[in-house]
Amino acid sequence: MKISSNLSNNEYVIHVTNTTQVTINNLALHIKKPISNATALTELIESLIIHRERGSLLFDHLDVNMPIGNLSPNESAKIQFHLKNSTQNLDLAGIFDKLELKSEK
Repeated sequence: MKISSNLSNNEYVIHVTNTTQVTINNLALHIKKPISNATALTELIESLIIHRERGSLLFDHLDVNMPIGNLSPNESAKIQFHLKNSTQNLDLAGIFDKLELKSEK
């Protein structure tokens, strides 16, 4: 899987592609511990949209584990964060370092 990101105009986008030959089941975006950083990150997010080939999921809050679903080989997902206006002057690169992908083993 590849993850790339781009920050502009209160929007943070992560692109995920399954580059394996097998379907990845129950993929989720996970906020790493410590919990205090996770809580701070969840408070910065106004909404989250996960775009996949089979449709999109819209969340109005961020949890520690956000379900992306299953990704078939070569399938991609785009995770789009809409940030609150108060985040314009923050260094978000360090904050978003707390994100990782997890899946079923």
